[in-house]
Amino acid sequence: MIHTSTPKTKATLLLLFLSLFFASSCDQEEEPFNPVLVTVQVSADFISSSNDQHIYLLASDNEGNILEYRQLENDQTFELNSASYTESTFTLSFIETMQYTTGSQQKHLTGKSFHGIKRGSKFPLKKQLPGYGNAGFFNFTVQNFDDSKANEYTLASNGGISYVTNPNYQGNPTFNGEYSLYSRNPTRLFVVKYDVDKKPLGYLFPSTTYTVSREYTIDVDGTYSPFQTEVINFSANGFVGVAVYGRPRTDNYEELYKISNSSTSDNNSLTVYYPGTTFPGYASLSWLNENNSYYENFNKSTRSDFDFLNVEATMNVSNQTITCSLKGNNGIALFGFKFTKSDSEVYNWDSFVSVNSNQAITLPKLPAEIIAKFDAYSYNSWQPESQVEILQLESVSSLEEYAASKTNGTWLGSLNFKYSHLNSGSSFTGEHRFRNYPDFFRDGF
Repeated sequence: MIHTSTPKTKATLLLLFLSLFFASSCDQEEEPFNPVLVTVQVSADFISSSNDQHIYLLASDNEGNILEYRQLENDQTFELNSASYTESTFTLSFIETMQYTTGSQQKHLTGKSFHGIKRGSKFPLKKQLPGYGNAGFFNFTVQNFDDSKANEYTLASNGGISYVTNPNYQGNPTFNGEYSLYSRNPTRLFVVKYDVDKKPLGYLFPSTTYTVSREYTIDVDGTYSPFQTEVINFSANGFVGVAVYGRPRTDNYEELYKISNSSTSDNNSLTVYYPGTTFPGYASLSWLNENNSYYENFNKSTRSDFDFLNVEATMNVSNQTITCSLKGNNGIALFGFKFTKSDSEVYNWDSFVSVNSNQAITLPKLPAEIIAKFDAYSYNSWQPESQVEILQLESVSSLEEYAASKTNGTWLGSLNFKYSHLNSGSSFTGEHRFRNYPDFFRDGF
């Protein structure tokens, strides 16, 4: 049988086709544009009422132009929005202004910028979380020195170390006063005795515990156990070293006793000292300084780690912009900006960016509300530094993760990290030479 289409049938088919077409078009429509750049939730106690402290949140584009900014307040949530800016990433800055009311009464302007934050990111803003940090310090004096052999002693707590010179050793100063030592609470003391050549003669690890905010007299007499050693060989000469830490617990990486420090600059081998099985676990801070570059590794599970970062960095500095190319291991890069000195005003700005990127980093411009607080401020007075610092951090794979961990007040010091400080200019600049990883504000925002 042959079927034929009548005009009425054709009209019905056309209407059906059009309805399906429009339905399909609706399904393929893009989501409405969301103008939100970032959301920040401020904890109830983050901003201090002392020293006239103010915290600002600022979003800017690649050229440093302000998209939106807000002054933050405790226990509130803030959004930055821009309907006219449609890019998927932007620069997020946290700005702190302070007017000290005691001492030099200086004004301080501090900024931290994260370049390339994804639109729609959300961050908490908290003080450093409890559970880490030195509980305080205790004061002590030392007695019963070994005058025949010991030139120096080190007394290490689970949070710090103090160096004590034997006042009775020939040729040494006569000081035998009071020392201070930071620690968690409570702490034991790991005591090391050194000869005049700074070679360790042995160690003590008494079971006595000490409490912060108290004073003690420490007896360093006793039967010292000899260290075990291992020799690490290098393929080329360099200024290298390692600090070894003892971990008293296998399930905790935060409590560390610094037990030895070794370095060499004139041969291809390094002797590392450690007290055998006195500690169930070890950690280390290994470093290398060569060719105007500095490298450092913290490894929470080994006595040394000389597998340093392999990165290449090229930079071009122009006014308030750094054009950079970073290649090599993934990580977070830090670029610093300094300011023409002012006796009454102090300025500091750090910019963070992901490694393996080619981009221009421009210092954000500031709103008039902030500028009005500082007599010496001028955007043109900022000068980019000719170094780049790079941090590769365990469990942190993106700029957003790093920014979130810092704004959340998370302490990252118990995580493995690899750090490098590279000079991309003709020379290091003044006081910022080897600024080192504290500029990544590891101990919270």
